[in-house]
Amino acid sequence: MAETPTYRHGGPVNDDESDPPDDSDNGGASIVTRLPLVGAILTGAGAFALTTLTTLAMAHSFRQGGGPGFQNESLPHVAIEAVWTVLVALGTELQLDDESIATGDFVVVYAISASARSPAFHLFAFGVIVVAGYATASYADTRSIPESIVASLLLVPGYFVLVVAAATLATWSPPETQEVISPSVSDAALYAGLVWPAAFAATGGLLAVARSRWGDGRVRSETRTKESA
Repeated sequence: MAETPTYRHGGPVNDDESDPPDDSDNGGASIVTRLPLVGAILTGAGAFALTTLTTLAMAHSFRQGGGPGFQNESLPHVAIEAVWTVLVALGTELQLDDESIATGDFVVVYAISASARSPAFHLFAFGVIVVAGYATASYADTRSIPESIVASLLLVPGYFVLVVAAATLATWSPPETQEVISPSVSDAALYAGLVWPAAFAATGGLLAVARSRWGDGRVRSETRTKESA
């Protein structure tokens, strides 16, 4: 008995055209082979480096414009200030000899806390992670939400490594004292290295899927319009 042909829009179609492709289909390539593992890790490290270097440039400009009072040995090195600012914005506490520092105890800590808690700086720091997650997920080129999120989360290890290294190295002792001011490494590892990068990288992955599906929808709509014309 001859097989009954499948019809679509009033005409027969081939068997291999009768079923729509899966959302995660990409020319038959496995998602494992498309996950940009090394590239994603480097993207994560680059995202933290970009945020810190931009903050360093801002801190340097502020000091140059602040006059001689902001250019003496009673302040930490500008690179340490930049690292502190980024880590505080990402949920890390500063500590004095392993005890939390209350905002206002030191002029420099107050200044860093004020900058790191501003909405504009949060938007910048988190936005860099979102863009990095979007780029990583876009490279994987999948329409599957779980796969896109997994791809975007691959940047977290690179971000985490630099965060922990920066928190470990960014210590400073005020002149003529034995006290040590440093970020909480445990806070940095948990919040700045894992929680926020994962949350906002996943957001970027969702945006990548949304844009891909929106683009596919436009193509289908244009195709149907041409067919009906």
